[in-house]
Amino acid sequence: MSSVLKAYTILEVLLTLVISSMVIVLVYTVFLYLDQQMVRYQKQTAAMQQYKLMEHVLKRDLYVCVFVTMTADEQLELINYDQST
Repeated sequence: MSSVLKAYTILEVLLTLVISSMVIVLVYTVFLYLDQQMVRYQKQTAAMQQYKLMEHVLKRDLYVCVFVTMTADEQLELINYDQST
């Protein structure tokens, strides 16, 4: 009878450790890249939403106003039919 047990050698354990650490680094890198893309998308979407809101408000105000004047400090005044600005 032989008393030899089958087991992993140190080399096999180290190789498994290296491969699994490479996979973890790759997954973490992909996660960080996707997170940066998501932050960039959110900033772009927020900026576009603010632009569209400003455009909508300005169009509505220009549609409602009766008269447009320019003040001394180069600002527009929109005068409504009831003389409110």
